[in-house]
Amino acid sequence: METCNITDWNEDRMERLEALYRDGLSFSLIAADIGVTRNAAIGKARRMCLPKRVEIVACKVSLRAARDPPKKKRRRATATIIPKPEPIPDLDYSCPINDLIDCSCRFPLWDMRALHHQRLYCGYPNASLSEGRPYCGRHADMVWPRIPK
Repeated sequence: METCNITDWNEDRMERLEALYRDGLSFSLIAADIGVTRNAAIGKARRMCLPKRVEIVACKVSLRAARDPPKKKRRRATATIIPKPEPIPDLDYSCPINDLIDCSCRFPLWDMRALHHQRLYCGYPNASLSEGRPYCGRHADMVWPRIPK
């Protein structure tokens, strides 16, 4: 099987590649100038054993930035932290699953025969699901009893 070499690397092209490389142009600009692909220009530069460059003076991005004015950056929305409500001890906080928030206790308060719309959770605002505490202090002690030392 015969391989087909689309790019002929003659002396003029190689000299132009080396000159543009030493001037600090990026491989994208070099490839566009001499009429080859970027990968072909990189491969030929490596085969020519050209020294590694410390910095690149010009590339497509810097030329585009010089040509186009900078675009305005969109401001991101900032999150507002809502403080946890202070629990009132004698209030009934039981609620359905749809009304639970991050600080609501998720301890189930129903028996096995309860219908779905009758199932309520504790809801006491002393938990923190985002911090890995799904229950209030009272229910956490019931679920995970503390081992005396």
